[in-house]
Amino acid sequence: MYDVSDGLGKKLERISTFSIRCPLVMKGRSDTIFAVATGSGKAALQVVRISGLDTRRIIESLCFRVPSSRRASLCPLYDAAGLILDRGIVLWLPGPGSYTGEDSGELHVHGGIAVRDAIVRRLFELGARVAEPGEFTRRAVVNGRLDLTEAEAIADLIDAETEAQRLQAVTQMEGGLRTVLERWAGQVRQLLATAEVMVDFPEEAAEVMLPTSAIFDLIDEMEAMANARGIERMRTGLLVAITGAPNAGKSSLINALSGRDVAIVSTQPGTTRDVVEARVVLNGVVVTLLDTAGLRETQDAIEAEGVRRAKERAFESDLVLHLTESGNAERLVAPPTNGRVVRVTTKCDLGPALPGTCPISLRGEPGLSGLHEILGRELLALTDSTEKIGLSRERHRAALRLTTEALRGAVGCGAPELAAEWLREALRGMGRITGATDVERVLDEVFANFCIGK
Repeated sequence: MYDVSDGLGKKLERISTFSIRCPLVMKGRSDTIFAVATGSGKAALQVVRISGLDTRRIIESLCFRVPSSRRASLCPLYDAAGLILDRGIVLWLPGPGSYTGEDSGELHVHGGIAVRDAIVRRLFELGARVAEPGEFTRRAVVNGRLDLTEAEAIADLIDAETEAQRLQAVTQMEGGLRTVLERWAGQVRQLLATAEVMVDFPEEAAEVMLPTSAIFDLIDEMEAMANARGIERMRTGLLVAITGAPNAGKSSLINALSGRDVAIVSTQPGTTRDVVEARVVLNGVVVTLLDTAGLRETQDAIEAEGVRRAKERAFESDLVLHLTESGNAERLVAPPTNGRVVRVTTKCDLGPALPGTCPISLRGEPGLSGLHEILGRELLALTDSTEKIGLSRERHRAALRLTTEALRGAVGCGAPELAAEWLREALRGMGRITGATDVERVLDEVFANFCIGK
């Protein structure tokens, strides 16, 4: 009798090499890149980063020597004629133990514009080229120093406007999402090993069965993460549309919430024709407020287009503040939306609020305190996640959907050969998130909005 457990162990050992970590499937470009990693303009200091095969030669040409590796060294920097360009701190960081995984270097020099221009000219003379947006991090991914989720988190950390966004980016940058994916991948590899034992030893198949309940538990866990959008909303910010009839106080409210004159306020109905946006931070959440055209039937073609756009933006918003003026007997129905709706009665210093609405006034009592309290609760509900680790992008969600579909296929196919193939597809689905599979297809998308020098 064949020892099934022994066969399962050997299968698992072989399959365990199928990792969701980004493998060295691509080679970095052979040319050497550089970028001024600090801001433009005059400053006390600036940092120039270099990476690529010729980094050592370039540093030697600039300094007339190569400093000790991984030690900050004070060095003069020379031009082609041997004249000093500047004196600064030089770091020589041989690969693969560098950010990019390649030979790298950093020049910490004075922050003058002329100094920067002179060093940039010298780097061009020495054969380096200016880095493309995100190319340093892209090379780190290509060389296996980071996976795609960690690279995306670096971009998120740079873009973070709130403490919550910073914490979310740091968690993902430290491998939080990757850790969950690796745990799931380990479970799928175990299932795949079982399926392959069933293929190789059909006479023992009765003793080795795919644990369908464990697969469904895994599917449930993945779908719960895919359906939770709090982390993604926290990262991207929320859309909050302000809707209502003409003269309901929409423009006044967006000005009050944003703390500046964003929209024109007028007693003339139909003043707002297009959607006016204001990006603010409310209760620690990044919010884009949308002041929309007054909702009414109109023969004016331009105003009608504004009403159409108002309904369109309200439909795609996460939250709609629907305003009705105090004393207005005809209560306007809120426009259709995929988000939540908060009904507000405005100008309550002049009259009573409608039942079931939040009363506000910009010229007296009750003010905006009640609305701020409701907004705080609604924004928290939209961005709160019981888990600190989750999906931060739609591409993550799409890849996880492919994974769960493959797992369902493994349960329903009825043949171990097909089940094994479905399970391989599930591993590939998770690998798309980290960049272990289809990495070339998603690199341009991931790094399109990166900073130069990062």
